[in-house]
Amino acid sequence: MAMLEHATMEAGGNGPLPISNLKFRTMAEFVDYHDRYRKEFAAIWHWQAHLGDRAEPFTLGGYCDVCGSATTFSVNPRKSTNEQFDNMVRWSGIKCKCGLSATERRVLSFIDRSTDAPIYHVGYFSELSKYLLEKFPNVERSQFKEGYASGFIDEDGIRYEDLTGLSFSDGAFNILVCTEILEHIPDYLAALKEMRRCLDDDGIAILTFPWLGGS
Repeated sequence: MAMLEHATMEAGGNGPLPISNLKFRTMAEFVDYHDRYRKEFAAIWHWQAHLGDRAEPFTLGGYCDVCGSATTFSVNPRKSTNEQFDNMVRWSGIKCKCGLSATERRVLSFIDRSTDAPIYHVGYFSELSKYLLEKFPNVERSQFKEGYASGFIDEDGIRYEDLTGLSFSDGAFNILVCTEILEHIPDYLAALKEMRRCLDDDGIAILTFPWLGGS
């Protein structure tokens, strides 16, 4: 945190960027926040870029809120598409010793750890999928495969679903988790409608996907 505060102060901004539990209800709220802290955002980007410009994997000390303890994060740089740097890190993908990425740990922060509500996770083989199955009593998960009908379960017990035509009943789940999937679905609006159909009236959908700032 000290390094991050130094980076934001060096930018000539207003000091440390307030980034805890950010929530924006509208695009206008996000744009306003970004404009107010433009220098700080730039400083953080450059700090992260320089830190990740390494040819070999490395580790960073930190704290995992899922494990509830100090830990070591594994970082795997990859070739950069930016001319300024040879290598860059996808920081949302850095993993704790528990196996969960930064994105997956953030997703879990939205879920009450004591809930017994029905949860649907889109994806069968991820570390997050395994964690949910181990820690929560009422979890359904599925995989997609071309040509497999929604609701089909193979001999290994793997369920298959097409997000644009789910086999679940209306309001079947209270929590739906879908990370880094929507960008691969041509008719993502149909997928969103299906996910909404399968949520109960008080349900929440926790979605992550690449966003380029459009509407």
